[in-house]
Order: sequence, then structure tokens, then C-alpha cells
Amino acid sequence: MKNGYSNLLWGALIISGLCMFLMLSISTADVLAYLLIGRPFPGANEIVEIALAVCVAMAIVYAHYSRSHVQVDIISERFSPRLRRIMKIVTFALSTLCTGFLAYGSWLLALTSVQEKETAITLHSFPIYPWKLLFSIGLTLAAIEVFRQFILACLGRPHWLGGRMKPSMDDGEN
Repeated sequence: MKNGYSNLLWGALIISGLCMFLMLSISTADVLAYLLIGRPFPGANEIVEIALAVCVAMAIVYAHYSRSHVQVDIISERFSPRLRRIMKIVTFALSTLCTGFLAYGSWLLALTSVQEKETAITLHSFPIYPWKLLFSIGLTLAAIEVFRQFILACLGRPHWLGGRMKPSMDDGEN
């Protein structure tokens, strides 16, 4: 279970990186096309926009796992350990609800997009529905991860997994 879930989280991070590479490549091609032939790359904005959404949705899974969101702890560092634990549980509960609602809404949009076989209307049309499915999968994984952390916080256990995922990118070894 630990390795399979770690691999799933790692896969989301790889998809995010591939989307980032796609955005970089398309943006570079767009600029070069404009500079060399005087015309931008057709459909570049649409491709970059949709890849950005998938990139963020998949990367947020790792952000939840590593708890690398911005935290302001000026007040909470003065709380007692018991109150800090209660606040952590409440925070994870609210995060689970919010991320779950986002995932639910994205699935509604993605399934509608699949039914309609939605495509981008550009010079070179391309299907949008696979991207919307990836976005929904990313938000669903994020909701699952926050829910997992909520359960572990309720049980008073650490949230780190064994396997290939590391708590921080700075940890060095695999």
C-alpha cells in the first residue's frame, strides 16, 4: 500500500513536470516563430493555458503531501500542543472539504467535456477533454491526500510515507 500510493504521488509530480516542460517548449517555439518568421505559433496560448491547469493540479498533490503550503504561525506557535493538534485536525477537515468540492466540480466539468468531445477552436484544433480529466484526477488525488492527513492527524500519527517520495526536495538521496 505504501509503495503503490507513493508511486501514485510520484506519478502526479512527474505529470506536473511534463506539463511544465510542454509549456516551456510551446512558449519557446511561439517566441522563436514570432522572431524568425513574424508569426506566432498558432494555438500556443490555449495549449499553455490548459497545460498550466494540469501542472498546478498535479503539483498541489505533492504540496499537500510535503505540507509545503505557506503557513503563518506567529499565533499558532504560542498554542499549547493540545490546541495545536485540534487546530491541525480542523484545518485538515476544512482542507478536505474544500479540495473535495473542487474535485467534485472538476469531475462534473470533465465528464461533460468528454460527452461533448470538447476541442479547442484554434487554427490547429486539439481535444481538451483529456486535459480536463487529468485536472480532475489531480484534484482528486489532492483531496485523497488531505483526507489521509486528516485521518492521521486524528490518530496522532505522522503523515510521511516510506518509499520514493521524500518529505522535502532538499533531502538528497532517494
